[in-house]
Amino acid sequence: MSDEAHRATLTDQQFGQGRAEHGEEALRAEAAGGDFKLQPHPDIPRVSTDKPLLVIVLDGLGESKYHDQYNAVHCAKTPTLDGLKAQAPRRWRTLRAHGTAVGLPSDADMGNSEVGHNALGAGQVVDQGAKCVDNALATGELFKLDGWKYIEGNAKAGTLHLIGLLSDGGVHSRYDQLMLLMEGCIKQGVKRIRLHVLSDGRDVNDDTAVAWVERLHGDCGKLSAQHSVDVRIASGGGRMAVTMDRYESDWRVVQRGYYAHVLGEAPHYFKDPVEAVRTLKKGNSVSDQYVDPWVVVDAADKPVGAVQDGDAVVTFNFRADRMVELSQALEYKDFTKFDRKRWPDFRFAGMMQYDGELHLPKHFLVPPPLIERASEQYVVGTGLHVFACSESQKIGHVTFFWNGNRSGYLDPQLEKFEEIPSDQGISFDKAPAMKAREIARTTKQALLSGQYEFVRCNFANPDMVGHTGNLQAAIEAVAVTDECVKGLLDAVQQCGGRFLLTADHGNAEDMVQRDKSGEPVFRDGKPVELTSHTLNPVPCAIGGPSMPDSVHFRDDLPQAGLANVTATFINLLGFQAPDFYKPTLIASNEFTWVFVCSIFLALFVAYGIGANDVANAFGSSVGAKALTMKQAIVVAAICEFGGAVLLGAGVTSTIRSNIANLNDYKNKPDLYMYGMLCALLATGIWLIVASYFELPVSTTHSIVGSVIGMSMVAAGASSVVWSKSKDSFPYLEGVSVIVISWFTSPLLAGICGAILFLFTRHAVLRRKNSYVLSLWMLPLFTFLTVWIGCFYIIQKGPKLSEKVDNAKNAWISTCFAAGGALIAGLVGVPLIKRQVTRDWDELCKAEVIPELRGAATEQTGKGMKDSDSDSGSANAPGTTPEPSAEGVVGAGHPERTPAALRDLRKSKIWGAVTKSSNFNIHEVISEDEKVHDLHANGEQFDKKTELSFKYLQVFTAMCNSFAHGSNDVANAIGPFAGIYAVWQCTCVNSKSDVPVWILVIGGVGIVLGLATYGYKIMRVLGVKMTKLTNSRGYCVELAAAAVIIVGSRYGLPLSTTHCMVGAVTGIGIVEAVSGHRPEGANANGRAFNWVLLIKFFCGWVATLVVAGLTSAAFTAQGVYAPFKTDTDQRVQDSLSLNTTANAIANNLTSFAATSNNVALSQAATIIAQACNSTMVPTPPTTFDAISACVNTAMVTLNNTLIAGSA
Repeated sequence: MSDEAHRATLTDQQFGQGRAEHGEEALRAEAAGGDFKLQPHPDIPRVSTDKPLLVIVLDGLGESKYHDQYNAVHCAKTPTLDGLKAQAPRRWRTLRAHGTAVGLPSDADMGNSEVGHNALGAGQVVDQGAKCVDNALATGELFKLDGWKYIEGNAKAGTLHLIGLLSDGGVHSRYDQLMLLMEGCIKQGVKRIRLHVLSDGRDVNDDTAVAWVERLHGDCGKLSAQHSVDVRIASGGGRMAVTMDRYESDWRVVQRGYYAHVLGEAPHYFKDPVEAVRTLKKGNSVSDQYVDPWVVVDAADKPVGAVQDGDAVVTFNFRADRMVELSQALEYKDFTKFDRKRWPDFRFAGMMQYDGELHLPKHFLVPPPLIERASEQYVVGTGLHVFACSESQKIGHVTFFWNGNRSGYLDPQLEKFEEIPSDQGISFDKAPAMKAREIARTTKQALLSGQYEFVRCNFANPDMVGHTGNLQAAIEAVAVTDECVKGLLDAVQQCGGRFLLTADHGNAEDMVQRDKSGEPVFRDGKPVELTSHTLNPVPCAIGGPSMPDSVHFRDDLPQAGLANVTATFINLLGFQAPDFYKPTLIASNEFTWVFVCSIFLALFVAYGIGANDVANAFGSSVGAKALTMKQAIVVAAICEFGGAVLLGAGVTSTIRSNIANLNDYKNKPDLYMYGMLCALLATGIWLIVASYFELPVSTTHSIVGSVIGMSMVAAGASSVVWSKSKDSFPYLEGVSVIVISWFTSPLLAGICGAILFLFTRHAVLRRKNSYVLSLWMLPLFTFLTVWIGCFYIIQKGPKLSEKVDNAKNAWISTCFAAGGALIAGLVGVPLIKRQVTRDWDELCKAEVIPELRGAATEQTGKGMKDSDSDSGSANAPGTTPEPSAEGVVGAGHPERTPAALRDLRKSKIWGAVTKSSNFNIHEVISEDEKVHDLHANGEQFDKKTELSFKYLQVFTAMCNSFAHGSNDVANAIGPFAGIYAVWQCTCVNSKSDVPVWILVIGGVGIVLGLATYGYKIMRVLGVKMTKLTNSRGYCVELAAAAVIIVGSRYGLPLSTTHCMVGAVTGIGIVEAVSGHRPEGANANGRAFNWVLLIKFFCGWVATLVVAGLTSAAFTAQGVYAPFKTDTDQRVQDSLSLNTTANAIANNLTSFAATSNNVALSQAATIIAQACNSTMVPTPPTTFDAISACVNTAMVTLNNTLIAGSA
């Protein structure tokens, strides 16, 4: 019913009180506040009155998986709905509309129209009435609140009457709540309780009323006996025949209830309540919901529970709509809807407040769930005109429940609610169309009127007819609804608007009770009707000529519910939804070009990662000749890909290290996308530049620096988290942590590397029988290596680290390490001994050929000859041998390499692609005197001992690479993942899903970067910094991994790159300080390149600065460049403002002439001059000038009016 009709039930005095406390003015002021103004959507244009948005709610029309003859939606002719469904998944999908998705206690609870429309209008999952009552009863808080205190005296001194629905459907009431309420009242001292119960058959299966009354009757007897109190059932009837009318559909229903519950008058009297229901059911020929009213009488045929003066009455339903009319009859003094005959002097409270604005009832046991910041507050606060329509049965759902349980208008100037009176006096299945056609006709008129930007309507008949259990009538109701929907969609097409169609819960799609296997249940050869709501999902469709083609449903919200619809229709209105609303269902790909460009830039960044980050991880292995360049590339390709795809992050941080505040981009996803694109470009450029200058830098820090620069331009310096304290170690986050990592990473890794090398040198390398000792120590080193490698992989791999805690990780690593040590002792030692012997023989053969020895192989002292001067080619002694391509086939062999392939190998393109793999990083030893001195001054150990460490070093390098792929690859492409997420859903999140194909892009780029440009970083770390052999390289890689494990465990700010450099530095310092130099070595020569270390440190500092400045420059160029469309809009706005201001000036001139007011005339002249000074003004200056003039004129006008009224 309309707001005016609803208020007509109140006296003028009562209405005035309600209006003063919670009336229109207060609500309008609340909604019109600036806090409720929505921001424009970046991609979807705003609706207008000539191109509005239509939201259609099909009440009770769900989607069932059972497409049989009991599915009214399936059986009905629905070409319109079928056409919408054919657009799945792009513009049609289903939503959850029951249980926790709409705020009900569990997913076993059916949805209903009230909670459904609450969710549709609120944009949030709000604890509904049942949950509020549950909490109040469980904690005992209910008996401490004002509602109970108001009735407590009467309840203890007289009789406490409890009126409500006897059901466990969880829609209006619950049996467990009724029992808890009675037990609590008895504990409070209540001695006499009378129950007035209404049978259901609507929210629960029909023909269960007798069982429910039997159960309650028994429980009343138990309570009476246990607590020496008097608890009895006093009256009852079926909910649709007695008491529970709504929206003033039939006041006779309420009259029957009032007479039975309050007066003790009914057409039927019984001594026993069970006998009453069983008799009136007439062998189940009467539905539970239509049982006639009945009253229980005593032996003297007097009612046992008529309400008397001094009693207390509580309606224990928590749902509002069907208790409003009874509450009026119980509470209002000047009640006129029917003759109450007698209105006892009792105290009344509802379980909840059923109408918040009208304070109905005035007293209640549990505070109502008034939903703050409902969508209508934002829509009205933004100035949009709204039209809502339905028939009497559902008008409250598109108004009261939609508006967060608020009655009336938020702003009568902007809202109009149209009620179509429902049929009265006939069952809904007798006229299944109900008022659907009238609703469609009225809504169509509103759409085409040019008065409203937002139109919504509700078709009640699928739900109301579905409740009757009449399948054929429900089929007809659905068919009529489809016909009406077609007419509305045609109107949307005609006016060029857009639409959203959904439902509030399921009902008509499944009208038979089913067993656990889904088969229909039969009784006496007939299917058992299902008249209640269902747990099925509901449809949701979008479309319309004014909707951009790029708008479609997201695919990352499979469990979305009705609350997600709110943000969706706000987006379709052309605005961004509030941040705290459930995520929108739609995505808009207006910025596809950004996404496409980001794919190539992500590949570019991955290339830089391969050339720098991965190269520094393999530098020690190639520098120590444990692997050749080609072998390192193959190992990296396998391990990086394997780590990324098998253990890689399913979710990654879009902004690393919490370095920027994402809230600054919540309303600007387009700016966020472009900024991340610039960050990718800046990161890729810096990585290539750093590689060119042989600077091993942190990829993560490169990205962080780029994001800092982007954020400072796009959102201001305040958006960057420079330093922020936190509760956990290391108690800081932000840029300060990165600065700290410049020192902590190399320092800790250097200490660890130095200690490990000192131990290895003392325990093995300097011993006379070092080779034998190395074989004996192999199981120990294997245990240590496998343990650290396994722990490192599990800890760094997000897919494992989320499931395995550190204690379990340690046990897993210990088991693997013990197994590895056992295998090393039993199998590894003989194999390695055999392989070392073979490598030694090849080395000896090489040393007797002068051409292969070179000057650096000459004997310089008593120590053994070093192999650093070897060519470093693929088959250099001491490296893992590779088969030669030459000599495999003869010149005339039919399988000889084709000429075209030989020509390709000689081409410049092939040379560029394979440059890194064919590059000999060790040539610099003979070409650069300083590097030659570094290696000549390094202590020389037994070569066979060194060879025995080669395989441990290779294994450690593989573990490092695998861990790098599992963690760092996904993290490095965080900006790309962020762009991808915005492209999908037009929303900004701190975490983003990382599909496998994104990880593959990272893997491809990494391998290309390492293969074509990784030699520079490998050379500087593996050769130029200090002398690295297999034993030294093993210590470097193991120390770096160990430090990263400890740092990750305790949250220390570490960088993998910095740790590798630190470990090399630690070993180099040990070499420089305590190494035994070979005889003949330069006494003043260095064993460690300190200049390179300083250069590296400068590069780490430059990473943030250069990447940040580069990213800032790119971002500024895009953000502040002139935009033609924007300029045209500003000109149009300027002209509109001039027109408006001129109109004001003319009106003021006219008013001044009639009132002879000089001040007004002067104000008009000022405004006219400001407008005519330039027809197309510069927006900021002229906007401010005209606004100031208009403000001055309004002040003058106001003063004039005040003076006139005085």
